Amino acid sequence: MPSWRKVSEQDKIDMFEMFESGMSTKDVVELTGWKQNTVYSYRKQWKKQKSRNSTLDADKPVTTEENTADKVSSDYAKAYLADDPAVVRSAFDIERVVRIKSRKTGILYEVDGNDQKILKISLPDGKSLEIEIGLFDKFVDEGIDVILELKRTA
Repeated sequence: MPSWRKVSEQDKIDMFEMFESGMSTKDVVELTGWKQNTVYSYRKQWKKQKSRNSTLDADKPVTTEENTADKVSSDYAKAYLADDPAVVRSAFDIERVVRIKSRKTGILYEVDGNDQKILKISLPDGKSLEIEIGLFDKFVDEGIDVILELKRTA
C-alpha cells in the first residue's frame, strides 16, 4: 500500500512564492521534494488564483496614490520640500550639461542645462565656438544647401 502525506499549508505557500518568483516547475520539484504531478496541480491552483485576483483588480476603480518613496515623514523634510526659508539653509546649485562627442570627427557639442540657448562646439585642436541653437540649425541647413550647390556647379 503506497503511503502519502498531505501538502502542508506552509509548503503550499512556499510553492506559490516560488511560482511567483518565476521558478520553473522542475526547480520547484527539486527544492520542495514533492512529486512532479503534485507540483503541477499546485501550479494550476496558483494560476487560477492569480487570474482570479487579476480580474478582481481590474474591477476595482483606479486610485492614484503617492509612491512610498515620494512620501516624507519628518517635519524637516516637509519644510525642506516646501522651500521654507527658516529650514532651508543649503547652498546647492544644480546644473545639467548635455555633452555629445562625435566619434567620426572628435568634435564635442555642449549645451548648458540652465541656458539652453547657446551651443558650445569644441574642436579637437582646442578651438571652441559658441553659437545660438536656432542660428546653428539654420547654419547647418544652409551649409548642406551650399555643399550640394558646390558639388553641382564644380
